[in-house]
Amino acid sequence: QWSLSGVLYGSLGVLGTMQLAGPIVVGNWFGRRAGMAMGIYGLIGAVAAVIVPPVFSAVITAVGWRAAYLVQGGLILALGLWFTLFVARLRPADVGAIPYGVTLAEARERAAEVAEAGGREAQERVPWRSIMSVPFVMLFLFAGISSLIGSGFDAHLAGHGVVKGFDMAFGSL
Repeated sequence: QWSLSGVLYGSLGVLGTMQLAGPIVVGNWFGRRAGMAMGIYGLIGAVAAVIVPPVFSAVITAVGWRAAYLVQGGLILALGLWFTLFVARLRPADVGAIPYGVTLAEARERAAEVAEAGGREAQERVPWRSIMSVPFVMLFLFAGISSLIGSGFDAHLAGHGVVKGFDMAFGSL
């Protein structure tokens, strides 16, 4: 079960939820300064990667790993799910806004181009042969394997530190 969950998480979950969602949303919401926004997005992830492991090591020490996973799941639901369902939107147009740095005239011009194309742009689908192409499969494999290696490695450092005689807080740092 552990290996199966790792394969599913590494191959499906990471691509769809962590690695691709952020850049897509940032790209949609920022017409200009998208690089700065992506930098801030990455910075937040890096700061969380520094802060969260010691905190959850302390939670595991205090209440055990099973309860700590429930605490973690509860925090994810409390902090992420409601925001995703009720606040976050894929495109600014979904809430009647335009991307940051785009003028109203540019937004209207883009909307006119889409309307002129008959709305086909929003309805087009990726052909199956593109999905099964060598570049796509390699991207999928690379992202999945790198996520498995990365998340598998740092997620178990605290436990490895305990096995080597250190306390969990040291290993998580």
